[in-house]
Amino acid sequence: MWRQSSCESEKLYRVENDKGMKPFRPDLSLETVGEREMEVYTLVKSCWEEDPEKRPDFKKIENILAKIFSNYHGQTNESYMDTLIRRLQLYSRNLEHLVEERTELYKAERDRADRLNFMLLPRPVVKSLKETGLVEPELFEEVTIYFSDIVGFTTLCKYSTPMEVVDMLNDIYKNFDHILDHHDVYKVETIGDAYMVVSGLPKRNGNRHAVDISMMALDILSFIGSFELRHLPGLPVWIRIGIHSGPCAAGVVGIKMPRYCLFGDTVNTASRMESTGLPLRIHVSGSTVAILKRTDCRFQYEMRGETYLKGRGTEITYWLTGTEDKEYNLPTPPSVENQQQLKDDIADMITKILQKRETEGFRSREIKRVASYRTEMRYATLYWNKAQKILQVKNILDRSGDAYGFYNNTVQKTGWGVLEIKAGYGHQTLSNEDIMYAAGFLEGYLTAPHMYDHAANMYPQLIKNPTVRSGVQNFMAKQDQWTRQQIRNNKDDPFWRHAGYIIAQLDGLYMGALEWAKLHKQTPLSVFDVQFLNAVGDLLDLIPALFEYSARSGQCNVEAGGHGKYQWDMGHCSALIKVLPGYENIYFAHSSWFTYAATLRIYKHWNFNIVDPYTSTNRVSFSSYPGFLVSLDDFYILGSGLIMLQTTNSVFNQTLIKQVVPESLFAWQRVRIANMMADNGKAWAETFSKCNSGTYNNQYMVLDLKKVKLQKSLDDGALYIVEQIPTLVEYSDQTNVLRKGYWPSYNIPFHQKIYNLSGYASYVEKYGLDFSYELAPRAKIFRRDQGKVTNLESMKYIMRYNNYQHDPYAEHNPCNTICCREDLNPSFPVPAGCYDSKVSDFRLASAFTAAAINGPPVQGGLPVFTWRRFNNTRHQGLPESYNFKFVTMRPIL
Repeated sequence: MWRQSSCESEKLYRVENDKGMKPFRPDLSLETVGEREMEVYTLVKSCWEEDPEKRPDFKKIENILAKIFSNYHGQTNESYMDTLIRRLQLYSRNLEHLVEERTELYKAERDRADRLNFMLLPRPVVKSLKETGLVEPELFEEVTIYFSDIVGFTTLCKYSTPMEVVDMLNDIYKNFDHILDHHDVYKVETIGDAYMVVSGLPKRNGNRHAVDISMMALDILSFIGSFELRHLPGLPVWIRIGIHSGPCAAGVVGIKMPRYCLFGDTVNTASRMESTGLPLRIHVSGSTVAILKRTDCRFQYEMRGETYLKGRGTEITYWLTGTEDKEYNLPTPPSVENQQQLKDDIADMITKILQKRETEGFRSREIKRVASYRTEMRYATLYWNKAQKILQVKNILDRSGDAYGFYNNTVQKTGWGVLEIKAGYGHQTLSNEDIMYAAGFLEGYLTAPHMYDHAANMYPQLIKNPTVRSGVQNFMAKQDQWTRQQIRNNKDDPFWRHAGYIIAQLDGLYMGALEWAKLHKQTPLSVFDVQFLNAVGDLLDLIPALFEYSARSGQCNVEAGGHGKYQWDMGHCSALIKVLPGYENIYFAHSSWFTYAATLRIYKHWNFNIVDPYTSTNRVSFSSYPGFLVSLDDFYILGSGLIMLQTTNSVFNQTLIKQVVPESLFAWQRVRIANMMADNGKAWAETFSKCNSGTYNNQYMVLDLKKVKLQKSLDDGALYIVEQIPTLVEYSDQTNVLRKGYWPSYNIPFHQKIYNLSGYASYVEKYGLDFSYELAPRAKIFRRDQGKVTNLESMKYIMRYNNYQHDPYAEHNPCNTICCREDLNPSFPVPAGCYDSKVSDFRLASAFTAAAINGPPVQGGLPVFTWRRFNNTRHQGLPESYNFKFVTMRPIL
């Protein structure tokens, strides 16, 4: 490499004017010279000597080079021309070897391509295509065609997953294909469960076509008699086989993915022979039997008699039962011939197999304790006999049922269970109330074990003594009675009609859990237990309204300096909506704060076929809990294009709290009604405002993705903020704030009137800026860090943020941050704080998809939470420790 120089003239200048300087020479480094190159290096250096007298002459250079070549190639006295010729010969030999190697590779690839072509098309057809690029259609005077299909295939598919169907067909038809290898036949195609084979074309084979097809059919029927499905062992597989002989035309159809197809009445008749046949029988036409009789093969037949074939009229047909020359182990056909009865029989057999599997599973799980029972995927389908008003639940997934779904309990593995239910899409039309009841029943049936666990964990957190229970139970009974009366009295009112749908679902939930308890001989949950679970959020305000102590603060005295504990109990959640600077995307997320006893989580996907002109959506995906028909957190993705998030606000004004009366709808009920009916933020707020109970007083964020135009605009109405206190619900369009980049929510009211009436202003005076909307710790952290959110991962990070030991805004308080860890409070640790996060964006929401994590944050080296330190807190059915990752949640039914 030349020393750095800008042009050739400069190089010449350096050579001419290097007097007294180091000669200007190319840079050869000894570090890059190997042992064999040293002689060349020495020769080059000597040729560069500054003193010409020391440079070698041409003769000396020639001798040195000859020696170098000799050392390299083991040759002596070889001229340069000899060396050149020898090198060319060596290259030629290498080239020949390379050509041979490449030729072999080409031949192997060609053979593979030919084998593939021969699997798709007959050999003569492939040959013609290769030689001319064309295949002329051809008429064949006589061929024999075979058709078969699987009896009850549609019923089988109802009880099988798509992958199980694929595996089933692959297992069956791979074995059929192997049987074909022993006969002179050509497989035309498979269409679903139909299998078509021909003999006598494209190569004519005299009368052998009828013989080969008949023997192949006997081999196939013999095989199917001993075949067993992998996913339904014990279920017999029944096939029908039809055979007919006659003329047909054949040719290649199409350019892309060409197929060798058969045409003519013979094809149609062979298909009719199959469809009019019976399970495990070979139905043969008279024309095929006539050909077989002309051969030496001694086939055995039974005359079936006259059979009506569509398009041909009535013909005499036969059953092929075997040959005199070979004994076939053929299965015994079923005695039933009615097609519908056959399908019903197959469904009954599948159901018995699944029920037996379920029963055996329960017996084994009972031995291994209930915990192991709860680690499985459970399917269920509900059937409603309207005439007899009878419900039946089967432990299968049947899409023709009135409600069907599954519960995948992976709480111990991922921190979450996943529930998905579809209702009202079955073979019969149900009323909207019946659909909602069926959906609730199925959820109660599938999740009942965890409903028991969650009720056991939450009860001691809220109900501190029998007096509290009695007061709450009486209030809830009055509220339930009033609600049902309003539904009966206002059947034409869309609002109360939808309230009726919610109550029907609640009734179904109770009955479904009751059905599970009966089957497993468990003490059933009471009506109050189910009401209690759904009203957990409302109880945080209802109990203080009925009694002197605060359920929210866990009986801690705020004025006595206990507002640190107050924060996790009252401060139920952090939320953030973030729009990128160019409106490239919009993200939304929520982190729940509450007692860690509440960490038995279920992410739910519902799809209910409600037909009502005032229903805006039938679909919803949301984070939730066992036995809850509501999110509680809240985090909803609605089919109307709305996103609903919520954080809880406190009501310090005791005068307001005393305004709570049972003649109202709980917040959980009004949220559900608004979610079903509203198609925009304002409509949601107006619907939710009706019959305000003054319980579970929150800030609701209703984001309308229909008004979000990525990379263009955020239209007015994109974000509505709704806030409730007893006697008042205030709402406003805050899209202007969102256009500036973000909307944070951290348990302090936004609307000034709500803020003042709730008593926050007086709390700022008493306790400082922790209760200020502008300067609360989370307000400052969100304001500082929201600009760092650029994608889903950074949104996850900010929602799990807890750097209380180093963040100046946290002031060493583990709850003065986005995701609280009150269990790390050095003065008064309790198992409570921020225990989950749910994150999504514009595009994911369109597919009802989100990322969710369960468990307190471990960012920055925070310790993993474990129950070992807090064994006195009831945590039935919960993971022992929480070190889970984000899980993608999306519906699959």
